[in-house]
Amino acid sequence: MKSIIITIMIFFVSAAAPKKLDSVGVYWGQDGPEEGTLVSARATDRYSILVMVYLTNLGSGRTPILNFTGHCNPTNNNCNMSEDIRFCQERGIKVMLAVEIYSLSSRDDAKNVSRYLQNNFLGGRSAYRPLGDAVLDGILFMNQQDLLYYDDLVIFLSNYNNNSSSGGKLSLAAAHPCPPPGSTSMGPAVDSGLIDLVFIESYSTTNSRQCDYNGNISEFKNSWETMNARIPARKIYLVLPASPQVAQSGFIPADVLKSEILPVLTKLPRFGGVMIQSKLGDDKTRYTDQINS
Repeated sequence: MKSIIITIMIFFVSAAAPKKLDSVGVYWGQDGPEEGTLVSARATDRYSILVMVYLTNLGSGRTPILNFTGHCNPTNNNCNMSEDIRFCQERGIKVMLAVEIYSLSSRDDAKNVSRYLQNNFLGGRSAYRPLGDAVLDGILFMNQQDLLYYDDLVIFLSNYNNNSSSGGKLSLAAAHPCPPPGSTSMGPAVDSGLIDLVFIESYSTTNSRQCDYNGNISEFKNSWETMNARIPARKIYLVLPASPQVAQSGFIPADVLKSEILPVLTKLPRFGGVMIQSKLGDDKTRYTDQINS
C-alpha cells in the first residue's frame, strides 16, 4: 500500500490536495542580469526545463541572430555558457534553445537550417559554437504559425542523434497558440508526431480564447480534452504568465490553478506540466513556489 501512495503523490494532483508538479519549465534569457544565470535558475530548485530564449532570423539564407538580452554579446564571442549548461544537465535539468524561423524557401533550405542547429548547438561539430561545446537537450520552435517546409525541418532534425550531457535523445518542442474552435490540425509539423513537447499558450491569444480560463471550468476542461485527443505530442504543457502584467488576458492566480485547473489537467494522459513566462517574473511573484507549496 505504501508504494501505491507514493506513486499517486508523484504523478497525480488530487482535487483535495494538489501535490508538487512533476515538471515545471521556465523561459530564461530576455530580462538581463536581474534574472540571474542558468546556474542560479537551477539553484532555485523550481524547474525541470530551462528554455534559453532565443535564436532568431533563421532560414532563407539569412544570418541567424543569437539574443540573450543583457547576458552576453555573441558578436564578441563571449556567450560561452557550456559550464552553466552542463551544470544544469548533470543535475537532471533539460536545457533547450528557443528558435524563431524567419522563413524556409525550400526543402534544401530546411535541411541547411537543421544542419546549422545540429552543428552549432546540438550533437554535431563546428569550428564556432556560439554557446560553447555543451550539447543542448533540444530545440523549441517559437513560430506562431505553420510555415512552408517547417515539417521538413522537423524531420531532418529528428534524424540526428543528440547524445547530450544529460544522456537523453534530442527533444523537439513547439510553442503554439490555442487552436481556433473546430480546427482539426495543428499544422503538418506538429501533426507529424515528431514534436515531443507542445507548449500551449493559454493567454493573450489572438485567434481564440477557448484555452483561457474564464471562470468556467467545464469549457476549459472540454477544450483541453479535445487538444489532448488530437495533438500527437508525447507531452502537452500549459504556458502561464507569472503575473497579470505579463498577460493581456488569461492570467490564472496560483490558488485557482491548484484548486481548479490542475485537478483537471493532471488527469489527462499526456499533460506534462507548466511552462512559466518568465524566470524574472517568477522570481518577483514566486508563482511556482505558490503552486508547489
